[in-house]
Amino acid sequence: MEGIRISFNNDGTTTFFAELEKSSASQKEYVEKLQEKKAAEKKEAKKKEQSKQIEVRKTTVQANSKEELLDKIKNIDWDSTKPEENKIGGRFDFSV
Repeated sequence: MEGIRISFNNDGTTTFFAELEKSSASQKEYVEKLQEKKAAEKKEAKKKEQSKQIEVRKTTVQANSKEELLDKIKNIDWDSTKPEENKIGGRFDFSV
């Protein structure tokens, strides 16, 4: 989970948001294999190859109550969300 937000609307209602991310299982296995490697040159080559293999899917769900938000999170259809291109480097949140 990347984050949860709550919005208090002008009409007195509350809206809940959850930003979610799911990585493929092959990514986890691949990362574990990378950690077992000792040679720095081999690690660098594998990292370049890894960036092509990682599949990341992100989605945001919106609800009007905590219960509805939890229900929507539990019922996300990850197969219907499109994978994003993997970007190497840190993630920065510039929102204020």
